[in-house]
Amino acid sequence: MWHGWQSRRVLQIALIVTGGVALACVIFWPSRSVRKHRDPPPQIEFSLLQQIYPPDDDIVLAELSADPAAGEAVLSFDARVPFTVSSEGSLLPVEAGRLRVPFDFHAKEAQRTLAVVAAGRQYPLLLRYFSADFYRSLQAKRPGVLIATTSMPRGRVAARAVRIGPRAGELRADLNIARLEEEETARFLQVFNALEAALAATMHHRGRLVYSPDGLALLKEVRSGVGYADCSGLSAIARDVFSELGLAARIVELKPPVHIVQGLHIQASDGHTAGEVRLRGRWCWFDLTLHCAYVRQAPGGAKLSLFDLLRQLHDADRRDQLRFGVFTKDNGIEEIGLGQNPVLAHSLGVYYTTDKVLAYPSPKD
Repeated sequence: MWHGWQSRRVLQIALIVTGGVALACVIFWPSRSVRKHRDPPPQIEFSLLQQIYPPDDDIVLAELSADPAAGEAVLSFDARVPFTVSSEGSLLPVEAGRLRVPFDFHAKEAQRTLAVVAAGRQYPLLLRYFSADFYRSLQAKRPGVLIATTSMPRGRVAARAVRIGPRAGELRADLNIARLEEEETARFLQVFNALEAALAATMHHRGRLVYSPDGLALLKEVRSGVGYADCSGLSAIARDVFSELGLAARIVELKPPVHIVQGLHIQASDGHTAGEVRLRGRWCWFDLTLHCAYVRQAPGGAKLSLFDLLRQLHDADRRDQLRFGVFTKDNGIEEIGLGQNPVLAHSLGVYYTTDKVLAYPSPKD
């Protein structure tokens, strides 16, 4: 039988226990801000505008990491020459190739634009951060992401030895090359001329597009009149012809962005494929489709890579100085400005737009 004093005692104990639990929840249950800081460290991603193989740049981005506790993004550079890094016009301190950049990792999303200058060449570097809260707002479960978008190479890869291939003798006979030039630039121009002349003499069958990843097999098909090759095929032909004759060459794809609008994939501009050959330690652009052997900044200047061509082609102060080595059936390779060839100027305007991402497929073994 319960007495009144017993009921009051039980009620007091219940109130004490309930109050203790509530106080423990207040003390130990993490607040929203505390939970935010307990999110996993940001993942690191790279969005590269070019990938060099073998490396020919004076600086590469070796490492990127995030230090949310210090509110900094940490970058490490592997540089062969002195370099500077600036943001919004102010130089940032770099110590032993390492840079700590203040960054707001408590924000839902943030970004910082840097400019790296080495050996007179500028590399844009954009850092973007999307937090876990940002992805939660999109009903996605993933940690925060720190993304670096840059034209700087990501790392160095050892160059491969370049040798005359086993089919070189047959190929030289097919292209009517009696003896290969010793110096690599002279050899490249010699082979480019011979390849252009051989293709120009071929009766292309425009009704059928042919392609093969083996550029030498594709060259035989095209020259036999079976069909024609587009920019991808011509770039594969050029890469394999140059490689077989002792010149390092690679394909470069100019990939346009694709936007999804109401379920439709809308391509923003026309894609294209060209190539680069390695001359005197640097990659140099060529485009067999447009009959261009090279481009240089001015008469007598150094030949440019595709990446440098894109930058200068859309620079009003430099565009008119560009000189293109263009093949013609009558005169071989002639060096001209864009104003002298409206067809070339139009083609470059269509395919070589600034929205492109440059992709470098793995070199052939």
